[in-house]
Amino acid sequence: MSGPTFFGEVLPLNSRAGDVDADFETEEPANFSVSVDPEMPKKLDSCKLLLLAHGEHACCYIKAAKMETNHVADIVVASTFESAGAYRLVIESSSSGYLLALCQREIPSEYAYEVIELLMTSFTASPPEKCLILCSKATVLHRGEAAKSNISILSSTNAGSDWSSVTSMPYLTTPNTIDGLPAAALTFCELHKMSAVVMTSWYQSTGHSDLVQAARSFDAARKLSTVGDYLLTSSAVSENLAKLHPKNPQYFA
Repeated sequence: MSGPTFFGEVLPLNSRAGDVDADFETEEPANFSVSVDPEMPKKLDSCKLLLLAHGEHACCYIKAAKMETNHVADIVVASTFESAGAYRLVIESSSSGYLLALCQREIPSEYAYEVIELLMTSFTASPPEKCLILCSKATVLHRGEAAKSNISILSSTNAGSDWSSVTSMPYLTTPNTIDGLPAAALTFCELHKMSAVVMTSWYQSTGHSDLVQAARSFDAARKLSTVGDYLLTSSAVSENLAKLHPKNPQYFA
């Protein structure tokens, strides 16, 4: 059965203050511009793996697990109003041919796909061979049956045999979904027939111990194909995560 249909006329709401509202300036919505800083970053000839970390937990893991990298550029989503601040996707590369993209603060969803397009086309001469996306969600947002694991994955239809061990990991069950930047990245990969996997870590709370635990759970990513070749050993990762500053997890103590 179709839902109710409205055939009326939409009229502006009347203010109890009469015409007084006309004397007040209406606040304009913030407009954002998306750009690469610097504008012409040096491109990698090829990229075997793009590793996108979205959110505090994923970024903490990558900072603890990454090998030596060089800062390439930032993708900046800046507001026309300074008070709204700016969102940054930090891009780093390694001599071994992989690209890191770290997004600590969630980018407004309406700009997510534009950011992903820049990420996929501005830093490599050809599209990355594979894309691994790390993100996290609170367990209270999990819908349906309780999550059987603190990690779940979602892959593109083109993932196939490119990712060893991917079939042994629990898949994200319906009606659960991903959104924002991870969803935009997976959509881009789907449209361009790229191989991609999204790995979601489920966390209990925002406390420091849960942050470390959720970040550590991403270490399961090293089971996927050659991902482990680009990461420090599990023991080194654990040691680094233990050094996360309890009051400011962006830094190590």
